[in-house]
Amino acid sequence: MTLESTLSSIGIRLPAESINEIIRTGVRDAIAHDAVLARIAQAEIDRRQKHSFRRRHQRSHLGHAAALADFDFQHPTRIDRALVDQVFSLGFIREGGAALFIGNSGLGKTHLARALVESALAAGHRALFVDAVTALDDLVTARAQGRLRRRLQHYVQPHLLCLDAVAYQRIDIDRLDLLYDIVRKRYDARRAVIVTAALSFNQWPSVMPSTAATAALVDRLVHRATVVTIEGESYRLKQAQERAARRG
Repeated sequence: MTLESTLSSIGIRLPAESINEIIRTGVRDAIAHDAVLARIAQAEIDRRQKHSFRRRHQRSHLGHAAALADFDFQHPTRIDRALVDQVFSLGFIREGGAALFIGNSGLGKTHLARALVESALAAGHRALFVDAVTALDDLVTARAQGRLRRRLQHYVQPHLLCLDAVAYQRIDIDRLDLLYDIVRKRYDARRAVIVTAALSFNQWPSVMPSTAATAALVDRLVHRATVVTIEGESYRLKQAQERAARRG
C-alpha cells in the first residue's frame, strides 16, 4: 500500500502532494518524526474543519457572506454597539435565546443577521437563514401535502434559525399559527433564533390577525432575547441621493 492509501484507510484524506510536502519539509529542516506526524494530523484537522464549514454553509442557505466589519456603525442615528458585540459573542446560541434586530428598511438589519449567522457557522454551529414569508409558504404547502410535522423539523433542528423580514407584510391566521409553532418549538427546545423586523413589537398586531396569538409569539421571542433597535435614514436611500447628486 502507498502512504496515501494507508493514511486514507485510517481516515486521513489529505492529498498526496500535501502529505509529501510536509514530509519533505520535515526532512529538509530535520524535524523529529513525531513532529512531522503532528503536522500531518493538524493538516487533516484543518481540512476537515474547512470541509465541515463548507457543508454547514451550503445547508444554511445563507448565500453570500457578510461580515460585521463591513457594517457602517456611523450611519444609524441609534444603535447600541455594545449590544451588537454581545450577540456576536454567540452566548445566546448556547443559552437558547434570541437576537432581534428591529428597525426601518435600509438600516442594515439583514446585513447584521447574515454576519451573525456567518459567525455562528464559523464557530461550528448548524444554522438556517430564511425569509420568514418563504418559510411560512413552505409550511403551508407541507401541511396541504400531509407532511407538516416532518417539515417543521427542518426549521426546529438547526442550532440557529434566522427568520428574516418578520412582520413586513400582513399574514393570515394560518401562517400566524405556523410562525408561532416554529418559535414555540424552538423556545421549548432552547434553540436560538435571529429575527429581523421593520415594525416594533407593539405594531405587530397591525399585520397579524390575532392579538392573543401575536402576544404569545412575542412573549417567547423576547423572554431570552437581546433586542437591537436601529434608527436612522435608509442607507440605500442615502446612496441613491449621493448618486443623484454626483450626476447633477
